[in-house]
Amino acid sequence: MFDKATKFRYFHDILKEVYKIIEVNWEMKDTDLPKLISIIQDHIYKYNSKSGMIRMGCVYDGEGTLEINLSDYVVNRGIKKLFKDDIPIKSILRERLIDELLKDDDEIDIKLYEYGKYK
Repeated sequence: MFDKATKFRYFHDILKEVYKIIEVNWEMKDTDLPKLISIIQDHIYKYNSKSGMIRMGCVYDGEGTLEINLSDYVVNRGIKKLFKDDIPIKSILRERLIDELLKDDDEIDIKLYEYGKYK
């Protein structure tokens, strides 16, 4: 029905959406991480109701890594995993927080430079 390239594009587009969900919720605390995981799982499982042969799945290991996979139904074999990606959610959230903190520090340095404090 679909060739492998089309399935990969489908998988890649969904991955971009998952990364966008993580980016939008970058201010979450570690205690709110299960809520973020459930948002991502609900988003992924909505795609399963749209197509019958291709299935998306996600598994959270509890230590900060989310595995997202795309499986396909193969006749006489059952479900076969085609594509998989591991997303380090905690690392992404922490890097974004550090970037925001450093951005604020850079803005202060720029303002001090503009007012002549650094010459």
